[in-house]
Amino acid sequence: MYNRMKRAVSISIISVVLAAFLFPALSYAQVQGTLQTQGTQGTTQTRTVQTIQNPLEADTIPGLIADILDVVITIGFVISVFFIIYAGFLFVTAQGNDEKLSKAKTTFLWTIVGVAILLGAKVLANVVCGTLNEISDSPLRCERLR
Repeated sequence: MYNRMKRAVSISIISVVLAAFLFPALSYAQVQGTLQTQGTQGTTQTRTVQTIQNPLEADTIPGLIADILDVVITIGFVISVFFIIYAGFLFVTAQGNDEKLSKAKTTFLWTIVGVAILLGAKVLANVVCGTLNEISDSPLRCERLR
């Protein structure tokens, strides 16, 4: 029973992550545009070219990290709410059974640890970006991480 639930949660998480990253890329695949070139004898040539549009709003690595963190944190908090409810369900159904109560406490503890990691991820990204700015000659733009 527990393995089935674990497998179902894993498949659900993988499906949501794949859908979040693959479907926007498919919908923004190509854009048709025109290119004008100046010839050697003063003539202008116009031709149609296929270009690939950047589906991401991020132009820099810190911006990309900020976008990924925002998605992971949003999905992670939704999942953590379900696990807190699941831990509460385990507490209610334990009915004084020490083994089930121990499992409920462990589930709740690891859910809280996961929430702490989610909260710390953004802080850690800011610390890393700030440290890189201090030791680097060319500073990174970290405003999207804040």
